[in-house]
Amino acid sequence: MPRYALIIGISQYQNLASLPNAARDAEAVAQVLERHGNFDVVRRFPAQWKAAENCYEVAERAVSAPELIDTIKNFLLEQAQQGEGLIYYTGHGVTQTDPDTDERSGFLATSDYSPQQPGLSLYKFNLLIGKSQLSSLMVFLDCCHSGHFLEHDLLRQKLTSFNTSGDYYIVTASRQTEEAFYGEEHSVFTEALLKGLDRENADINGDISGDRLFDCVGRTLRQSGQEPLRMGWGRYITLLRYPPLEPIPSEHPFQTANPYRGLYTFEPEHADYFCGREEAVRHLTIRLLDSQVLTVIGPSGCGKSSLLRAGLLPELARDRLPGSSQWSTRLVMPSTHSFSEIAGLIAELTRSPQPYVLLIDQFEEIFTHWSQDSDRQRLLRLLADEVTREGSQARVIIAIRGDFLDRCATYPESATLVNRTQPSAYMVTPMTLAELHQAIARPATLHGVQFEEGLINAIAQDVLGQPGALPLLQYALKELWQVCIEQAESPTGQLTAEKYHDIGKVQGALNRRATILYRSFSEDDQALVRCLFKELVQIGEDNETVTRRRVSWARLRAIAPEARIEQMVCLLADQQQRLIIADEEWVQVAHEALLSEWDLLRNWITEDRDDIRLQRLLETDCHVWQTRFGESEEALLSGARLAKIAEWIERTQPRLLPEEEQFVQRSLDKRDRDRQQQVKLLEDKVMAEIKRRQTKLRAGTLVITLILVLAGTIIHSIRQVNRSIQEATLQSITTDAETALKFQEQLEALQHTKKALEFIAEKQGPNTLTPPNLLKIVSEVREINHFSYENVLVEATLSPNDQLIAAGGVGGKVKVWPIDSPTNGLPVKTFEKHQEDVWVIDIASDNNLIASGDKSGTVWVWNIQGNDERSFTPFPNTKSGNQQSVVGIKFMPDNQLAFVGSRGDIRIQNHDQVNKNSISLKIPTIGQIKEVEFDKLGHKLAVADEKGNIFICQLLPLQRSCKALPKTYDKAVYVLAFINGSEKMISIGENDVMRFWDLRLSKSTEPILLKANAGAGAVDAAISSDDSKVFISDLSKNLMVFNLEDKFFLNSNPVQIGTLISESSSVQISSDASFAVSAGRDDKKIRLWAIRKNEKIRFEKSEKTRKSLDKIDAILTLKTK
Repeated sequence: MPRYALIIGISQYQNLASLPNAARDAEAVAQVLERHGNFDVVRRFPAQWKAAENCYEVAERAVSAPELIDTIKNFLLEQAQQGEGLIYYTGHGVTQTDPDTDERSGFLATSDYSPQQPGLSLYKFNLLIGKSQLSSLMVFLDCCHSGHFLEHDLLRQKLTSFNTSGDYYIVTASRQTEEAFYGEEHSVFTEALLKGLDRENADINGDISGDRLFDCVGRTLRQSGQEPLRMGWGRYITLLRYPPLEPIPSEHPFQTANPYRGLYTFEPEHADYFCGREEAVRHLTIRLLDSQVLTVIGPSGCGKSSLLRAGLLPELARDRLPGSSQWSTRLVMPSTHSFSEIAGLIAELTRSPQPYVLLIDQFEEIFTHWSQDSDRQRLLRLLADEVTREGSQARVIIAIRGDFLDRCATYPESATLVNRTQPSAYMVTPMTLAELHQAIARPATLHGVQFEEGLINAIAQDVLGQPGALPLLQYALKELWQVCIEQAESPTGQLTAEKYHDIGKVQGALNRRATILYRSFSEDDQALVRCLFKELVQIGEDNETVTRRRVSWARLRAIAPEARIEQMVCLLADQQQRLIIADEEWVQVAHEALLSEWDLLRNWITEDRDDIRLQRLLETDCHVWQTRFGESEEALLSGARLAKIAEWIERTQPRLLPEEEQFVQRSLDKRDRDRQQQVKLLEDKVMAEIKRRQTKLRAGTLVITLILVLAGTIIHSIRQVNRSIQEATLQSITTDAETALKFQEQLEALQHTKKALEFIAEKQGPNTLTPPNLLKIVSEVREINHFSYENVLVEATLSPNDQLIAAGGVGGKVKVWPIDSPTNGLPVKTFEKHQEDVWVIDIASDNNLIASGDKSGTVWVWNIQGNDERSFTPFPNTKSGNQQSVVGIKFMPDNQLAFVGSRGDIRIQNHDQVNKNSISLKIPTIGQIKEVEFDKLGHKLAVADEKGNIFICQLLPLQRSCKALPKTYDKAVYVLAFINGSEKMISIGENDVMRFWDLRLSKSTEPILLKANAGAGAVDAAISSDDSKVFISDLSKNLMVFNLEDKFFLNSNPVQIGTLISESSSVQISSDASFAVSAGRDDKKIRLWAIRKNEKIRFEKSEKTRKSLDKIDAILTLKTK
């Protein structure tokens, strides 16, 4: 196919500064393209004949607007028709109101520039591209404000100028608000471009693609002050081709690792093995650009999840839409995320200025896993509001099974989200024969393995036209690989038709493998497998639809001993089987295809359908009773429903969770009490009748005897009823205490326990033994106190004397509570001057002065005792108007404050002389900041970013400097904490790798991989003043304390302090290591925790709490005498 290049360099300007380097830049690019680009024509404009060398070169002469427009129009619509084109422009770029459209636009300025004739608008340039019939086009714009082409004009046109059958790659030198700079010989951008076009940047085959070129340009310009942008569309475009450095391998090396996913979903890291869906990904990308909502619809097994995760998301990460590699991406599923969690995530994403993508996979789970219809309505309304909100940068992607669309249609809020006729909707269709060939053959080819001739087509024909067969296809291919490659004594590197028939082909492979595995178990284990899979399925409201569901380990451990259930789950989730998926919290069937294709499981579901339905009803009713009705007696089971549940329990003897047992028992108790009340009413009626007759009859032996017998019976019945009432009352109070403890409300559990002990002492006497479960509650409570904040918590800090807590967050309020004086939980000070969310707080050494910084970059310094307050902005606005947020703040000696800005700037100044005599430092190279940590005295600062870089800054006079520690992390570092003053430090990264640093030598220990419930997923850490303990909170909401003795963490088992209701945004530990503080982000509570179990509590929440705890202590003391 012919290739054409147009190279434009405008040097001379009448009303703008001339650019003498522009012609030189353009000529340098033209020469590289001529030598290595395999272009049929490289046209220069303006051009002059160079007689000495018998060739053209870029001329330094004036170019008018009509000349430029005619040249580009001729190139796009005539010369390069049906071919591959490239346009390079260097010159001035300006932004102003377009006289033709009356809208602000970017312009390629010509020599005769004036406000009335600014040159070629990027809007018109876009239209010319739309009229062209190019096979592919690459555009490089080296001018100021060139990002306008991608960030505004092109987006406004929603890619209408780009024929989706063509391949395009656009690179601009800067964003629409940025200028492009010139260097000594070439412009900064062209210098980077020439570097990217150099032989050293070519791959092993000698090729330089658009992506490879941009990666080099981006790296080179990282610290230049201008940020290049790109947008790629369609296939990769090879720009240059050098001779290869070494012979090109004819095939991929042989690997035995299985490249097929079986029943598992393809994730972004498996994108190379996700093949055959390129056309679908292209259409999804088009729809996502054109709409803020993308609804992906298809039957179970059509590959929706894999298409989005391994197809669309990696494309966005490669900047297939302008700036999409910088978009924040979040994946949620209703089975693992409640409405409140999704709402909290959206609120968090909305607060960020960064565009984001929210992918809600398995959207039908709002019907199969959420019991509250109100939650479904609120989610749909929230999503609709978010994508229609003015200025919203959200893109919401929903993947839903087609058979649930009718359920969505009953909610008016879903009209803008799930609608078959909307252009934002995409129906996933069965793969074509050619696509199936790619999906089957390509993964094997990547591992150096071939199929026997004719086998690829035979397998493809077995699934062609079947919409739900893709997981079965993947499972069969995985099985085929195992028998031909992994289990073969001498693998030949070929997948054979004989083995394909042996595994049962696509239709029988899954059923065969699952049945063989089941029959290998003992009878007891087979019964356990049946019980396990019954837990993992959900029966629809129509009593016919069957779906998979995620089940917590806690529920599974109720059906069998812990060791046994864990062993069985491990076997079923084994690499060779993969019938189920398990992680630290949840277990689920690997794919719904198993529910329909495994004959045994399908039969079990049919036979046990009613039992499964009753168990799910009990689970739902119990959940509603706890969450909506607060365990009110009004929501207990009754009538026919209770009778049916009780009969099912009596007949099948199922293993229930403790809360479900309590729910059923309390329902039965209430039923019995109601019956007793009816008996009492009957007895009263009998007694009344006796008295009535007694007044009419004379006293006689028979009458007296009758009265005595009835009276004795009634008295006995009353005593029995009283005992039952007392037992039921005590059981109810005890259950409340146990439930509160289970849901991490420890102080409430203590209150209920106190009430139960008082009841025992009053009704049963002081010498009655205390029930073990109440003693257990008292011994397990570690929460000392908690204070409530009214919004999402971002930061909580402890004063140097451990007597005050200050907290701030969303909404901008800062509240201060005293720890050791009762205020009934009310703050002693509420500061409300911030206009944005508060991100950082520090309390001075005098325990009276507080500094707080917010998202907008404003800092307030204020006095707790008085009204002395002042504000300032330590980081002035940039030319573009962007303000740095304050992400770190610390009081230092000599009345100084240190601040850290969100772009790595550091400022030190006197807090009583704001904006005067400030000292500035700059972290040399930094990505998005993830963690900021000061040492206790404010002498040293540690900062970590999203790319795993860690910087140490000295803040004392004569030592002020910042340096990077040796790079040891590839991903973000979230936790930093100083030890031994500031000479040592720990760091924990996203991959759960912890390192111990000696900062004097800038060296770290060997990496320590933290384990689940022992530091893994850490989000914050604090170290005690004596360096004896470290307090850690993790993503699983656990709070734990490690001893820093004996080889650090290696020989230390953490002490579990508690479990939070929501993830902690910050933690601190008191100077004497007796208590710790956590700030629950979403439960809006600051909690205090006793470090040492059973130690005497120094302070309480209020006088009421103090009396409760004293009363418990007195009662327990009395019991031991």
